[in-house]
Amino acid sequence: MPNRVRPDQSLSASPEETRIYQSRPKGIFLLLVLLAGAGFGIYQIAIKPDFWGGYVYLVGSIVAIVGVVTYYFGPRNPQLVISKEGIQNEQGLYRSWAAITYAEVQWIKKINSTDHYLEYGYTLGHKTLKFRTEIRTWDITPKQLEKLLKDYEQQYQSSRFIGN
Repeated sequence: MPNRVRPDQSLSASPEETRIYQSRPKGIFLLLVLLAGAGFGIYQIAIKPDFWGGYVYLVGSIVAIVGVVTYYFGPRNPQLVISKEGIQNEQGLYRSWAAITYAEVQWIKKINSTDHYLEYGYTLGHKTLKFRTEIRTWDITPKQLEKLLKDYEQQYQSSRFIGN
Protein backbone atom coordinates (compact mmCIF):
# COMPACT_ATOMS: atom_id res chain seq x y z
CA MET A 1 0.00 0.00 0.00
CA PRO A 2 1.32 3.47 -0.76
CA ASN A 3 1.83 5.99 1.98
CA ARG A 4 -1.16 8.28 1.72
CA VAL A 5 -1.52 11.77 3.08
CA ARG A 6 -4.97 12.87 4.16
CA PRO A 7 -5.86 16.47 3.23
CA ASP A 8 -6.09 17.45 6.93
CA GLN A 9 -2.54 16.33 7.81
CA SER A 10 0.24 18.85 8.26
CA LEU A 11 3.54 18.89 6.39
CA SER A 12 5.42 17.30 9.25
CA ALA A 13 3.09 14.28 9.05
CA SER A 14 4.04 13.56 5.42
CA PRO A 15 6.04 10.35 5.02
CA GLU A 16 9.59 10.33 3.63
CA GLU A 17 8.18 9.26 0.27
CA THR A 18 4.84 8.31 -1.22
CA ARG A 19 4.45 5.53 -3.76
CA ILE A 20 1.41 5.64 -6.02
CA TYR A 21 0.25 2.46 -7.75
CA GLN A 22 -2.38 1.32 -10.25
CA SER A 23 -5.81 1.09 -8.66
CA ARG A 24 -6.83 -2.53 -8.18
CA PRO A 25 -10.56 -1.78 -7.63
CA LYS A 26 -10.66 -0.18 -11.09
CA GLY A 27 -9.01 -3.30 -12.48
CA ILE A 28 -11.59 -5.53 -10.76
CA PHE A 29 -14.41 -3.50 -12.32
CA LEU A 30 -12.91 -3.83 -15.81
CA LEU A 31 -12.34 -7.53 -15.24
CA LEU A 32 -16.02 -8.05 -14.31
CA VAL A 33 -17.16 -6.21 -17.45
CA LEU A 34 -14.86 -8.31 -19.62
CA LEU A 35 -15.97 -11.54 -17.95
CA ALA A 36 -19.56 -10.57 -18.78
CA GLY A 37 -18.45 -10.08 -22.40
CA ALA A 38 -16.83 -13.52 -22.43
CA GLY A 39 -20.00 -15.00 -20.92
CA PHE A 40 -22.05 -13.36 -23.66
CA GLY A 41 -19.72 -14.88 -26.26
CA ILE A 42 -20.12 -18.33 -24.72
CA TYR A 43 -23.90 -17.87 -24.66
CA GLN A 44 -23.92 -16.88 -28.34
CA ILE A 45 -21.77 -19.91 -29.24
CA ALA A 46 -24.11 -22.24 -27.29
CA ILE A 47 -27.18 -20.89 -29.08
CA LYS A 48 -25.74 -20.63 -32.61
CA PRO A 49 -22.41 -22.46 -32.95
CA ASP A 50 -22.19 -21.53 -36.65
CA PHE A 51 -22.48 -17.76 -35.94
CA TRP A 52 -19.01 -16.16 -35.80
CA GLY A 53 -20.07 -13.19 -33.62
CA GLY A 54 -19.98 -15.25 -30.43
CA TYR A 55 -16.43 -16.34 -31.20
CA VAL A 56 -15.39 -12.72 -31.74
CA TYR A 57 -16.84 -11.73 -28.36
CA LEU A 58 -15.16 -14.65 -26.63
CA VAL A 59 -11.71 -14.21 -28.18
CA GLY A 60 -11.79 -10.42 -27.83
CA SER A 61 -12.81 -10.69 -24.19
CA ILE A 62 -10.09 -13.24 -23.43
CA VAL A 63 -7.41 -11.04 -25.01
CA ALA A 64 -8.67 -8.01 -23.07
CA ILE A 65 -8.86 -10.04 -19.82
CA VAL A 66 -5.21 -11.07 -20.20
CA GLY A 67 -4.27 -7.42 -20.77
CA VAL A 68 -6.22 -6.17 -17.74
CA VAL A 69 -4.83 -8.90 -15.47
CA THR A 70 -1.27 -8.12 -16.60
CA TYR A 71 -1.74 -4.35 -16.26
CA TYR A 72 -3.61 -4.17 -12.94
CA PHE A 73 -2.63 -7.39 -11.17
CA GLY A 74 0.88 -8.04 -12.45
CA PRO A 75 4.04 -6.94 -10.64
CA ARG A 76 3.29 -3.91 -8.45
CA ASN A 77 5.62 -1.24 -9.75
CA PRO A 78 4.82 2.26 -8.57
CA GLN A 79 3.48 4.65 -11.17
CA LEU A 80 4.93 7.57 -9.27
CA VAL A 81 7.25 8.04 -6.31
CA ILE A 82 7.22 11.50 -4.70
CA SER A 83 9.53 12.66 -1.93
CA LYS A 84 11.07 15.87 -0.67
CA GLU A 85 14.03 15.03 -2.94
CA GLY A 86 12.06 14.78 -6.19
CA ILE A 87 9.76 12.73 -8.43
CA GLN A 88 10.29 9.36 -10.11
CA ASN A 89 7.82 8.38 -12.84
CA GLU A 90 6.66 4.93 -14.00
CA GLN A 91 9.57 4.63 -16.44
CA GLY A 92 11.97 5.01 -13.52
CA LEU A 93 13.15 8.47 -14.56
CA TYR A 94 14.01 10.53 -11.50
CA ARG A 95 13.94 14.33 -11.42
CA SER A 96 15.00 16.31 -8.37
CA TRP A 97 12.98 19.30 -7.23
CA ALA A 98 15.99 21.46 -8.16
CA ALA A 99 15.49 20.49 -11.83
CA ILE A 100 11.66 20.64 -11.76
CA THR A 101 10.32 24.00 -12.92
CA TYR A 102 6.65 23.22 -12.22
CA ALA A 103 4.49 20.26 -11.19
CA GLU A 104 0.72 20.31 -11.45
CA VAL A 105 -2.38 18.23 -11.86
CA GLN A 106 -4.25 19.28 -14.97
CA TRP A 107 -8.02 18.96 -15.33
CA ILE A 108 -9.01 18.77 -18.99
CA LYS A 109 -12.75 18.98 -19.56
CA LYS A 110 -14.30 17.08 -22.41
CA ILE A 111 -17.94 17.00 -23.45
CA ASN A 112 -19.12 14.47 -20.86
CA SER A 113 -16.05 13.84 -18.74
CA THR A 114 -12.89 15.28 -17.25
CA ASP A 115 -9.45 13.78 -17.76
CA HIS A 116 -6.73 14.30 -15.14
CA TYR A 117 -3.04 14.47 -15.92
CA LEU A 118 0.13 14.93 -13.93
CA GLU A 119 2.47 17.26 -15.74
CA TYR A 120 5.82 18.58 -14.66
CA GLY A 121 8.49 20.54 -16.44
CA TYR A 122 12.18 20.00 -15.81
CA THR A 123 15.50 21.22 -17.09
CA LEU A 124 17.91 18.84 -18.73
CA GLY A 125 21.10 20.63 -19.62
CA HIS A 126 20.05 23.74 -21.51
CA LYS A 127 16.65 22.33 -22.51
CA THR A 128 13.35 22.59 -20.70
CA LEU A 129 11.26 19.45 -21.17
CA LYS A 130 7.96 18.23 -19.78
CA PHE A 131 6.54 14.92 -18.64
CA ARG A 132 2.80 14.28 -18.81
CA THR A 133 0.82 11.19 -17.86
CA GLU A 134 -2.82 10.36 -17.24
CA ILE A 135 -3.64 9.55 -13.61
CA ARG A 136 -7.14 8.05 -14.09
CA THR A 137 -6.02 4.51 -13.21
CA TRP A 138 -3.97 5.46 -10.15
CA ASP A 139 -5.03 4.79 -6.56
CA ILE A 140 -5.07 8.47 -5.64
CA THR A 141 -7.48 11.30 -6.37
CA PRO A 142 -6.36 14.37 -8.32
CA LYS A 143 -6.86 16.59 -5.25
CA GLN A 144 -4.74 14.27 -3.07
CA LEU A 145 -2.00 14.29 -5.72
CA GLU A 146 -2.09 18.10 -5.89
CA LYS A 147 -1.67 18.28 -2.12
CA LEU A 148 1.21 15.80 -2.15
CA LEU A 149 3.02 17.74 -4.87
CA LYS A 150 2.63 20.96 -2.91
CA ASP A 151 3.66 19.37 0.41
CA TYR A 152 6.79 17.71 -0.91
CA GLU A 153 7.87 20.75 -2.89
CA GLN A 154 7.47 22.86 0.26
CA GLN A 155 9.49 20.30 2.24
CA TYR A 156 12.23 20.54 -0.39
CA GLN A 157 12.21 24.35 -0.28
CA SER A 158 12.35 24.45 3.52
CA SER A 159 15.14 21.83 3.66
CA ARG A 160 17.22 23.97 1.26
CA PHE A 161 17.13 26.89 3.68
CA ILE A 162 17.59 24.80 6.82
CA GLY A 163 20.41 22.78 5.30
CA ASN A 164 18.93 19.27 5.77
